[in-house]
Amino acid sequence: MSFIEDRLHALLDEQGVELVETGRLDARYSACAIAHELGHAAHGDSCSSPRAERLADEWAAQRLVDGDRIEKIAADCDGAPSAIAAELGATPHLLEVWMRLLEAGRVMTMSCAIY
Repeated sequence: MSFIEDRLHALLDEQGVELVETGRLDARYSACAIAHELGHAAHGDSCSSPRAERLADEWAAQRLVDGDRIEKIAADCDGAPSAIAAELGATPHLLEVWMRLLEAGRVMTMSCAIY
């Protein structure tokens, strides 16, 4: 398996989003890979660039990470990021992306909302 094949989990092309089955992804990683590629589609990306990859990750994180559950899950998991991500059904990377968005004020949790 080549470096590209080893790292490629899903891709967006003219036909749509395609999951590349390597036998190495569980359902959580597959969902995150597909959400990332849907982020590319949502942004109309036609090529890969650092900016396009960041925006696709942000799009996926905003849809897959349930910010309203993080505090309880974090307490239950002793704050371990990989365990929190697993409980949320996300990858540690997308949880990290979501946390950066939270710190930047680009996402909110119900506990942060002002009524």
